[in-house]
Amino acid sequence: MNEKLSIITTEYDIDNVFFVVKKDNKNLYVDMGICQFVEEMEYWDIPLKCGMVNGEAGFIVSKEIDIEDVKMEIERFIIHNDI
Repeated sequence: MNEKLSIITTEYDIDNVFFVVKKDNKNLYVDMGICQFVEEMEYWDIPLKCGMVNGEAGFIVSKEIDIEDVKMEIERFIIHNDI
């Protein structure tokens, strides 16, 4: 993975965190969606919702789920699907 991967987290609301995933400043939301990211995360018991914050598409995750686990799964998913 030569490109720079960024996983940006911000508070979505009192119960959720918002993740934006970028590689070389390109938002990977659509690429990950094509590879069924949300469905795969549900399989791993990490339920996600799709959302938009400040015009940026991303994923909404409950704060009850360990954020580091989510980041590791995002990285694994990107490597596995060659995104």
